[in-house]
Amino acid sequence: MSQYEGRLLIVDDDVNTCKFWQAALGEEGFRVDFCHTLSDMKDVTKRYFVDAILLDLDLGEESGLDGLPFLVSESPFSRIFILTANASLDSAVDAFRSGVFDYITKDTNPEDIAQKVRDSLSKSSVESHVAKEEVTKIGLIGQGQRFSELCTTIDQVKDVDSTVLILGESGTGKEIVARALHRLSSRKQMRFEAINCAAIPESLLESELFGHKKGAFTDASSDRKGIFELCNKGTLLLDEIGDMPLSLQTKLLRVLQEKEVVPVGSSKPIKIDTRVIAATHRDLLEEIQSGRFREDLYYRLSVVPVNIPPLRHRKDDIGVLLEHFLKELNKRFNKEVLPPSTDVLRRIMSYDWPGNVRELKNAVERAVVLSPDGKIHVEHLFRHLHKVDFDEEAEGNSSGGEGVTLGGEIFDMALTDAKQAFEKQYLERLLSKTGGNIAELARRCGRYRADIYRLFEKYDIDHQSYRQDGGKAET
Repeated sequence: MSQYEGRLLIVDDDVNTCKFWQAALGEEGFRVDFCHTLSDMKDVTKRYFVDAILLDLDLGEESGLDGLPFLVSESPFSRIFILTANASLDSAVDAFRSGVFDYITKDTNPEDIAQKVRDSLSKSSVESHVAKEEVTKIGLIGQGQRFSELCTTIDQVKDVDSTVLILGESGTGKEIVARALHRLSSRKQMRFEAINCAAIPESLLESELFGHKKGAFTDASSDRKGIFELCNKGTLLLDEIGDMPLSLQTKLLRVLQEKEVVPVGSSKPIKIDTRVIAATHRDLLEEIQSGRFREDLYYRLSVVPVNIPPLRHRKDDIGVLLEHFLKELNKRFNKEVLPPSTDVLRRIMSYDWPGNVRELKNAVERAVVLSPDGKIHVEHLFRHLHKVDFDEEAEGNSSGGEGVTLGGEIFDMALTDAKQAFEKQYLERLLSKTGGNIAELARRCGRYRADIYRLFEKYDIDHQSYRQDGGKAET
């Protein structure tokens, strides 16, 4: 059996064509579903996430192009391929402008189509730029406008020896950007080192940076080079520069101005040629106002500022980040956890990720490790969020009710949040128990069906997916 490659959806009005591609691409390791109309396509993509969509340009009375705005809006992380018997340049141009990844004619053999899809899923779709390739290789992943702007900035300053100041919240990837700048520079064959100015006690930091002579202090049993000297001709990252003690800020300023260091216990300066990159999560202008950071050092460091936006400001990158992390973690843990469902993806997209990319990666790793069924579950991603627990074993009590029990965590929530959490899961549980029978569900709830549909819309519940007979729920 072929290795699982991803989930595909074929949208074609010809049943035989769909069955052919389902069998052929299934042999290539893909899980393949198909449908025949744009309406069915919308229903499918609302129910679950698909890695790639092969959309026929000619759907009888419909054009596949008419479905592209919906896919771009509602399924932004699925790769879209136009599948047609008659290649048209005008149609191809329209398709690419609408977000299509590639254009495939129906006479293309299945192996080539499978490879095209694999290739599209293995890269972040921003591979044309050297800087983008480099940061992606190192581990900074993205595809959106802000990510592209960041890569453009990296490309502009990679060969400049001016001091770079990288600004960004914790977890945004500041060290990755620094490593990319080094690997793209003319110094790439030389040493790169990173030192965390917040993690080393002040009494040791000066020696770590500038070195010391034998006998300079109690434990100085021999001469030792500092990290500036060790990185001569290379690149040094001063991480969390905003936490450097004021006494050392003065000495660092002199090093940057004179391009020389004086080891502790020595009076003889040593010339250095080290490119300096500094990084911090702090607002240095605010630190200057509070007297915790030297203004002259700030201007010396910020010759070329590079701002890394937080993940909440580049949510269009979350899809490719998830794809990258899942592939990496599945390989690491020898698992085949599927991409998140549409509902789980919406939860991921609605969260602000204060810990940024690092928090997202840790959450995905936790979800992969804890997954019991090859799927991503919300409760594993968001272990710190509250949820309503339903006690299955409480059914059949003396009152004949459903036996719903709320977990103690509910009492830590605001009343409005608790009510909404209960209502959504209550409706989902009843949909499951009634097989999507809205009339029966409304009877159990003691509400009119119109009220039930309004609640479905409010909580974005796809009631159609609960139909056990595969038909449509009654309206």
